[in-house]
Amino acid sequence: MYNLEQLILLSFAAWRVSSLLVNEEGPFRIFEWFRERTNSLGGLLDCLWCTSVWVTMPVALLTFGNLYWRIAAWLAVATGSIITDSIIGRLEGEIVLEA
Repeated sequence: MYNLEQLILLSFAAWRVSSLLVNEEGPFRIFEWFRERTNSLGGLLDCLWCTSVWVTMPVALLTFGNLYWRIAAWLAVATGSIITDSIIGRLEGEIVLEA
């Protein structure tokens, strides 16, 4: 079983990968190209929260023990990613840059 620090780290990693897929162009516009190619899948990469659920699934399925822990870890890491996005979104709205 994973400890809290590892779940938090996995949540941050899931948020970053999801953010790359949804928001970034990437080197040589690779993420933009990927989004364009997956557009026919019903906007699979339009929502960071939705994307984080799908990004965390293979991680949870490959790294956790029995089926119950895999499902619980999948949902917990996805939720951690969504919470991270919510916190960052609020911080971006509150940051004031002074000249």
